[in-house]
Formats: sequence, C-alpha cells, structure tokens
Amino acid sequence: MFAAPTTIKTFRVFAQEERGAISLDFVVLTGAAAAMAMAGMAAFSAEIGFISGEVAAGTQHRDSRPSYAYRAHDRETYVRYMTAVSSLSTNDLDVLSAWGNATRQAQDELTDPVAVKFFEDFDNAITTAYARRELSRGEGKEYDPYDLERVSRMLGFSS
Repeated sequence: MFAAPTTIKTFRVFAQEERGAISLDFVVLTGAAAAMAMAGMAAFSAEIGFISGEVAAGTQHRDSRPSYAYRAHDRETYVRYMTAVSSLSTNDLDVLSAWGNATRQAQDELTDPVAVKFFEDFDNAITTAYARRELSRGEGKEYDPYDLERVSRMLGFSS
C-alpha cells in the first residue's frame, strides 16, 4: 500500500519530463512502420510470388535454359515427359539432348502452336533431367540415328 503513492509520483515525473520524447516517438513510429511493412508482405506474398514466376518464365532464354523458371504448356503431359526422360540412362539422355540441340533451329521456325508446345516442353524435360542428375546439358549436335530410333521406341514415340 505504501508503494502506490510512490508509483503515482514516479509516473507524474515521467509524464512531465520532455527529454527523450523524440527518441520514444522515433522508436514507436519505426516499430509501426516495420509492422505495416511485414503485414503488407504477408498480405501480398502469394501475388508477388506469382508475378515473379510469370516474369521469370516470360523472360526465359532458351540458350541458358533456366529450367527452374519454366512453366509447362500442358502440365500433365510435361510430367509424363519428365517421368519418361528421367528413366533413361545418361547415354540415352545424351542422344536425346544431341537431337534436341541439332533440331533447335527447325523448332524455332515452327508455326504450328501444338508442335511448338511439344518441343518446348520436351526440350525442357531433357534439360531438367540433366539438372536432377546434377549434370550440365551439353551443346553437342552429333547423334547416331539408330540410337535415336531406339531411344524413341523406349519412350513410345516410334513403332
């Protein structure tokens, strides 16, 4: 009970003191600004991530092939390509890569949207298969047509 008058007196002295008021205002305002920034980031994080992915996919350069940013044209078909290509040996994957590299100029000249989507999804599936093996996709264009036919049959593309 005796502490109450002392506490009230201390509070009155504190309330009348003007030194440090600017520092206290600065701390309170800075904390409020930081809280608002974090709330804004939390509220818009999904949208910012989506926009970032769209920009990355839209500016993807095929020569550098950053497959982490690739957005498949047909997700279900792309997953089938990925599954099939990932099951190949590295030698068979090298054959597909060389074929893809050798036909890239012809692919770039295609006007049929279905064919363009196929080649882009399939080419990226090859690149991603290399990345998952922690290998770099080569730029070679030499392949044996017999090996390509054999690998194509394994993937179900030839009869």
